[in-house]
Amino acid sequence: MAFSLFAIFASPSFGEIRESSYARFPAGKCLNIEDIDRLDESDIQVLLLDLKNANVVSVRLPFHIDEHKSRDQASGLIDEYYVDSIKDKALAFAKSGVTVVLDAHSINDIYGSEATTETLSSYWIELAKKLRYLPKNVYFELLNEPKSSINLNFYLSSYEKAVREIRKIDNNRVLIVGSPWYSHYKGLSKLKVLNDYNIIYTFHYYDPMEFTHQNASWLPRYRGIKASYGESTDVKRLKEARVEVRKFIQATGRTPFLGEFGVIKYAAASERNEYIRDVSSVFSSLEIQGCLWSWTKEGGAFSIKNGVHLDENIMTNFKTPSVR
Repeated sequence: MAFSLFAIFASPSFGEIRESSYARFPAGKCLNIEDIDRLDESDIQVLLLDLKNANVVSVRLPFHIDEHKSRDQASGLIDEYYVDSIKDKALAFAKSGVTVVLDAHSINDIYGSEATTETLSSYWIELAKKLRYLPKNVYFELLNEPKSSINLNFYLSSYEKAVREIRKIDNNRVLIVGSPWYSHYKGLSKLKVLNDYNIIYTFHYYDPMEFTHQNASWLPRYRGIKASYGESTDVKRLKEARVEVRKFIQATGRTPFLGEFGVIKYAAASERNEYIRDVSSVFSSLEIQGCLWSWTKEGGAFSIKNGVHLDENIMTNFKTPSVR
């Protein structure tokens, strides 16, 4: 028997309106845009039209420092042409009125044996100096999915120092800080919430992984797996996640951002749509905006396109909080 949380959480009685002066991610559909390195100006203009037609108001742009380090360390840690490219693309989206998250998707130096609590801030000092004149609807996400292997206290000190250094350069920028353990929702309770009104904390939701990542070629444990969604255990899991996230909100007064959620395209289309509907509805009932993974230029394992345009069924099932 299939169950759904949509009917439970779609009711206005489950909304939890809170007045807060802390930064909150804007309500409205948000998409992760992969492979921004491969987008040229014409690609972005076509994409912006597609986003407008689908009522998408924000995008998260992952960028990859590890693949674009400077060859001349004297001139900086990151290739200056790559930073310029990131800046130009973020500006193209921001000028259209779209909220942009620049997401440092990979800074693997922080996990190395020579890493210190200054490693993360060293990259962000450089980035902040070069990106500080971007419009204020461009947010900076310090580190995507901090790995479980990183020492918790080391990670907490690292992002605290990074925030402190960024604030010397860019005092009012909205910053996004991820929960530990690959940004699992259970990691929210381990965060050190800083006395900074322009920080939004973030988590990701892909449970159960055997469904959302079934037959993922890059994850050996899920290769060849065919899983389904909609049983009572799935309802229970989502309810438990909502309880944990709500505890974080009540304890801190901060409304987090669901920076990633989604389902691989190998899942049954009806179950994929149901999952997207349920997850977005559950967290919208806490006024948490989610960002769907993902749009890619030529389609990928999690592609949310149908042909060249966004899949209408997926976008219809993507629920959002009330406009704030």
